[in-house]
Amino acid sequence: ARRASGEDATIDDDDDNDVEKSVTVVYTSSNLSGEGMIARAKARFGITIRGPIHTVKLTRERWTRAETYGRCTIAKQALGSVALGVEALSALTPDVFIDTVGHAAIYPLSKYVFRCKTVAYVHYPTVSSDMIERVRE
Repeated sequence: ARRASGEDATIDDDDDNDVEKSVTVVYTSSNLSGEGMIARAKARFGITIRGPIHTVKLTRERWTRAETYGRCTIAKQALGSVALGVEALSALTPDVFIDTVGHAAIYPLSKYVFRCKTVAYVHYPTVSSDMIERVRE
């Protein structure tokens, strides 16, 4: 992983196991620490996560929320997700970027500009029939 300063964000190479050498980073708008995230996962799901989890605090998350915009909501949310993704990947560029919130507009930038392998869980369609019905109302 690479930080915005250009320095590597890695851990010791003492162990030959790549899993043991990996660094887990969560991009978040929350003030919850990595330790807090581990505790929350234990409390909510009954699972123990091997830490540590590092966090990168993001400030542009509101740009991805529908209530931020009055019109052209989906298009503006997509642009907002690009701004949020650029903020995240500029702060710390991972070797593997895993998106779990479905901000698909950032994928081309993560792959071609930030040179990350990109993995995602995306629930398609981005525009669903219930969304269209809501607009008609």
